[in-house]
Amino acid sequence: MEKVRPKQETRLIDCSIVVVGIGIIVVVLFGIFRRTVDSSEIAILKANLKAIQVEVSFQTAASSEAKHPRVIEAEWFRHDQLPVHPSNTFNVPTIETVLRERAIHPKRIELNSRSKGAYWYNSDNGMIRARVLDQGSPEATLEFYNEVNESSLSITE
Repeated sequence: MEKVRPKQETRLIDCSIVVVGIGIIVVVLFGIFRRTVDSSEIAILKANLKAIQVEVSFQTAASSEAKHPRVIEAEWFRHDQLPVHPSNTFNVPTIETVLRERAIHPKRIELNSRSKGAYWYNSDNGMIRARVLDQGSPEATLEFYNEVNESSLSITE
């Protein structure tokens, strides 16, 4: 004789299957959303870096001494406003300016409340970099930083 399951037990199993299915869909969609957000942020940061670098190059060429500008001025940009770092929710200054011979990267690549600027500019050599948010591990943060800044900084440097 065939055993018939009670309706409540069948409903519980069906409900569990639906919940697990929805959970899988949410995980997949979150991963897609996160990659899209990262791609958008990378594109914005790269565009901002290029805009700043163009202005620094222009100001350097216009200088009678052919030196890099000591600071990056808001007046050089549209609406007299420096390019906004999309992750600067910490209210840190837009640009930290340093004068360090041969330095091509900031000592700290992470953008956080202790950062001296969302972007880093070395007026000695005209190098401009974007700091990035912590990506969960030092390796992931460095990889994201390198992608944004089109660099190849390693953990040992």
